[in-house]
Amino acid sequence: MASVNGIICASKLTLRHWRDVHSRHFVSIVSVCRNRVSPCLTSAYNTAARKRRASTAKALVSQGKHRIPKHDILATARIRGSSALPLRTLKPARLDAEDFVDLTGRVSQNVYFSAAPEEPKLQIFYIYSNVHTPFPPDCQGFFYWHPDTHAPPVSGQVRFRTTTSSDPATFPSGRDLQLPDGRTWNISLLCIARQTMYSGLRIHLLSEKLVTAKVLDTALNMSASCQGKYHISKSNIPVTAVTRPRKGVALLLRTLNQTRLDAQDYVDLTGQQKKAVRFPLAFEASMLQVYYGRPDARRNLSFPTDSKGFFYWHLEPDGPPGSGQVRFRTTASSDPGTFSSGHDLQQPDGSTWNIPLFRIARQMKYSGLRAHLLSEKLVTEMVLDANLNMSASYRDKHSFPKSGVPATTATGLRKGTALLLRTLNQTRLNAEDFADLTGRSSRYVRFPLAPTERGVDMRYFQSGCKRIPFPPDSHGFLYW
Repeated sequence: MASVNGIICASKLTLRHWRDVHSRHFVSIVSVCRNRVSPCLTSAYNTAARKRRASTAKALVSQGKHRIPKHDILATARIRGSSALPLRTLKPARLDAEDFVDLTGRVSQNVYFSAAPEEPKLQIFYIYSNVHTPFPPDCQGFFYWHPDTHAPPVSGQVRFRTTTSSDPATFPSGRDLQLPDGRTWNISLLCIARQTMYSGLRIHLLSEKLVTAKVLDTALNMSASCQGKYHISKSNIPVTAVTRPRKGVALLLRTLNQTRLDAQDYVDLTGQQKKAVRFPLAFEASMLQVYYGRPDARRNLSFPTDSKGFFYWHLEPDGPPGSGQVRFRTTASSDPGTFSSGHDLQQPDGSTWNIPLFRIARQMKYSGLRAHLLSEKLVTEMVLDANLNMSASYRDKHSFPKSGVPATTATGLRKGTALLLRTLNQTRLNAEDFADLTGRSSRYVRFPLAPTERGVDMRYFQSGCKRIPFPPDSHGFLYW
C-alpha cells in the first residue's frame, strides 16, 4: 500500500499549491473541497456540502465520521440541478437503478467518491476545450470501468454506457458514449494515474479492486515518460481523456490484431511527417517514429490526405509467417466494421506502405514492436529468430549499413537491397510483389521460406564477361 500512498500523497501535495496556478483553467476544473487544503472554506460551505450529500444514493449512508441519516436520502439517485453525483460503483455487475445518470445537455457533471469523501470532486466534461460542448441528446446511462481482457491492465478506462432505461439489465444492449468524430468517450488510466484531479477516482478504483497499486505505478511511470519527452503541462490536459491522438503526443498502440480493433484505435495521420508510437505492453522500450517517406531522405514526405484508419498486422492466409508486415488500413470512419472495405495506405509510387518483419526482427528501434507482436501472439520467437538470421546473413554478404535502412519500407525496390520473393503463385500476387528491373544488370533475390539459404543473383543476359541490363519498362511480377 506504500506505493499507493505515494501516489495519493503526491496528489495532495500538489493540491496544497493550487493558488500558485490561480490564473489557469485548472482551478476552474477542480473544485477543492477539503478544509486542510483551503482554509477559506467556511462552516457555511461545509453545511452546504452536507446538504448536497444528503440528497445522494443510500450507498453513502455510512462513511465513518461522515455518517448521513437514512431519512435524508432521496428515493432516486438521478442528479438534478448542479448537485454532485455520488459515484457508488464502476463495476457493471454491481450497478443498480440508483447509479443511472442523465447527462443530456449538461456541459459538465461534478462527481465525488464514497470511497474517498475527503478527496476533491471531479468535474467531468463531454469535450473540454475553449468552447465546452454539452453532452448529446439521450445521454443517459451508467459510468463504468472498461478493462480490455486482451490488452494490458494499463489500457483500462472509465466509460459511459448509454441505455434505454435505469434498469441495469439493459446495460449489455447499450452503447458506449461516442464523441462527435465517432471515437469512444473515455477517461484513460494513464491520465487517472498522473493527474491530481483524479485522486478520488484512483482511491475508488483501488477500493473496488478494479486496478492494483502496481498497475497504477506502471501507468504513472508511462505517463511521466511521455511527459518528459513531450513536455506536456498539466494545465492543458482535458478533464476527460479523448481518444483522439494529439499532435506531439505519442500514440499508444493497443493492438495490431484486426479482430480486436476498436474505435479508440482509429488514428489520423493526415499531414504529419512522422508519428511517435508507444507500446503499453513494452512501455520501457523506446518510442518508435513512423514515417511516410524515407527518414534518411533529405526531405520527409507528409502522410497524404485522408490517412485515417488503423495500424494492423498483415499476413496472407497461405503466406509464410516471415512475410508478415505492419500496414495502415485507411477507412471511411472510426467504425472497425469499415475495415474490410478500406484500402491499405499506398506510397507515392503505388506500392503498399508497410514495416516488414525482417526489419522489425533486426533493428533496435523496433524492440517495443517486437515485444508487442509476441505478446499478441502475432509472431513467435522462432519466426523472429529466422528473420533475424536472414537479415544478418544478408547484411554480411552486402555490407548494408544500419543507417541506410528506412523506418518503413516501400515495397518499390531500391538499388542495393535484395528482392524478397514472397510468392510465385499468380493467384497470390500483390502490389508489394511488383518489381522494377529496368536498367539493372542483375537482381539479387532472397526467399522468406528459406531464410538460411543463399539467395540467387538473377540476370537478364550475359555474353562472356559482358552483362546486358534489363531493357526499358522491365517492371512487373516474377511468377511460376
